[in-house]
Parts: sequence; C-alpha cells; structure tokens
Amino acid sequence: MSEIIGAIFLALLMGLCLAAYFSVLQTLFPVRTERARQMAETSPIRAFFVGLVNFLFFGAICLVSLALGERVHGIFLIPGLMVLGLLAAALSLGLSGVVQLTGNRLFPEKSSLARTVWGTGTVYLACLTPFVGWFGLFIYVGLLGIGAFILTFFQPKTLPTE
Repeated sequence: MSEIIGAIFLALLMGLCLAAYFSVLQTLFPVRTERARQMAETSPIRAFFVGLVNFLFFGAICLVSLALGERVHGIFLIPGLMVLGLLAAALSLGLSGVVQLTGNRLFPEKSSLARTVWGTGTVYLACLTPFVGWFGLFIYVGLLGIGAFILTFFQPKTLPTE
C-alpha cells in the first residue's frame, strides 16, 4: 500500500514540476513559445508531420553517432549528445507551446500562468491514460510540439489570424 501512495505522490510531484518548467520556459522564451503555440493551432497536421520527419531523421543521426561513439571510444559521442540536446530543446519549447494552446482553449478566462498550469495538468493527465495516452496522445503531442517549434524558424514573424 505504501508503494502505491508513494507512486501517486511522485506522479503529482512530477506534474507540479512540469507546470513550473513550462511556466519558466514561457517566461524566458515568450516569443518562441507563442509562435510554437500559433503554429500548433493554425496548422497542426503540418506541424505533426514536420515533427515526425525531423524526429526520425535526427533520432537516427543521434543513434548512429552514439553507436559509433561506443565502438570508437567516444569520438562520436559529442555530436550524438549535441543532437540529443537539440531534440530535447525542441521538444521542451514545442511542448510549452502545446500546453499554452491547451490552456488557452480550455481556460480562456484565466491568467497566463493559470492557463499554463491548467494546460500542463490537462496534457499530463491525458498522457497518463493507459495505452491511448501512452502510445497515442503522448507521441502525437510530442511530435506536434517538435514540428511546431521547427516551423517557427521558417514562417513569417506574424501569422495571419482567422
């Protein structure tokens, strides 16, 4: 019984940490996260496929580089870790935009911080749903975030509003 209570406490703590993390990201990178939110909102299918293609490409580069680094005693580890870091940064900033999009749609009357916290909680709990959340929603949201973040570099500074 104590293991279950510990797991529940750990899951709640992780959700709070994610809410704080996304709040800090939106404070430090407001333009990038807002543009990622706009890209996820205006063209989610395109953002998803851009994220999928880039994740597969850079993931393959990362895996090959790390595998070569193991055989050649570390010379290829640095590029592999750099690519892994870039993927993690793209995922973090893209997910920050997706969380903001979720918060804006579900809680438009709340403050920006409250939308971020509630959006994080909603996405986090939805991704914890067995099977559908783990293998469907989590992958979709992650690839959508990566694609939305990457598309922010190739779109005009102001996106048209409908």
